[in-house]
Amino acid sequence: MSYKACASLVSIIIPSYNHEKYIEDAINSVFAQSYRNIELIIIDDGSTDNSRNIINKLIVLAGDHDVKFITQDNAGLSSTLNKGVKLSSGEYIGFLASDDVYLSNKIEENIVALKRTDNNVGAVYSDGYLIDSQGNYCNKFSTKHPVPISKNIYKELLVQNWIAALSVLYKKDHFLSVGGFDENFSTEDYDFFIRFSRKYKIFFLNKTLFGYRQHGRNTSSDAATMAQQREKLKKKHYDLMQTDRFASAVKNIDLLDIYKLLSINNCDHLLRRIIRKIQHYFNDSGFKW
Repeated sequence: MSYKACASLVSIIIPSYNHEKYIEDAINSVFAQSYRNIELIIIDDGSTDNSRNIINKLIVLAGDHDVKFITQDNAGLSSTLNKGVKLSSGEYIGFLASDDVYLSNKIEENIVALKRTDNNVGAVYSDGYLIDSQGNYCNKFSTKHPVPISKNIYKELLVQNWIAALSVLYKKDHFLSVGGFDENFSTEDYDFFIRFSRKYKIFFLNKTLFGYRQHGRNTSSDAATMAQQREKLKKKHYDLMQTDRFASAVKNIDLLDIYKLLSINNCDHLLRRIIRKIQHYFNDSGFKW
C-alpha cells in the first residue's frame, strides 16, 4: 500500500487549549504519518499555559511539513474547529484533539478506505486505543464504546454516540454540505454525527488507528455536562427526543405514555437500546465478540 497512489491533500486540524503536557505528542503523531501530503492547521484557543511556546518550537523543527499556526483569544471548541475548516485546503479533513494521538498509518489507511467507497460514503471512522495520562496504551476504544451490530449509523446514534471524533476522516465537500459544527454545543461531534448520518453513510474501518487519552479533564467523563448536552440535543433533534421519551416510559412502566408514543420506530429504537446494553455488559465482563 502506498500513499503515492492516492496522494490527495489531507487537512488535519488541531485545536489547542491548555494541553502543554500532551500537545507535542499530538503534533508529532501527525508529522510521523506514513501518508505525507498533509496540511496541519493548529489553532491555539487562548491557552494560558506553555502550549504556544511548545508549538512554536516544534514548527521550527518541522522541516518540510506544511504547518499553519494561528493564535486567538478563547472562542470555544466548535468555533475553533469551524475556523480551521475555513482555513483548510484539503480534499479531506480530520480533527485531532491536542491531548490525543494518531498511529503512524492512520491517515493512509483512512484515505485508502475512502477511495474504495462510493459517493454516498462521506466519512470513515475506526477503532483505536485508550491511553492514560502517561501515554501507556490500555484497552481498545471499542471495549468502552462498542461498535453497534447494526449498520444503520443514524438510528444507532439516537441510542448513543460511540464514534471517536479523532478517528473520523471526512470528504471535505460532504462535510461542508452539512453546515459545519453547531457552536451552541460543547460536545459538537454528537450533534454533527446525527446531522451527517442523515445524509451520508459513515464507513467503519475495523483497525486500531489512534490513541484516545483519558485524564481528569475529559469532557466525556463529566456525567453532568454530558446529560445537559443530551437534553440540548433532544430539543434540536425530534427523533432523539421521541425515542428517549419512549425508553423512559418503558423503564418507568408509564402505560399512558407507552400507549401515546407506541410506534414502529420507537420499538425499533428500544430494541437497539437493549442490544447496546447487552454489548456493554459482555464487554465489561471481558467477553470477546
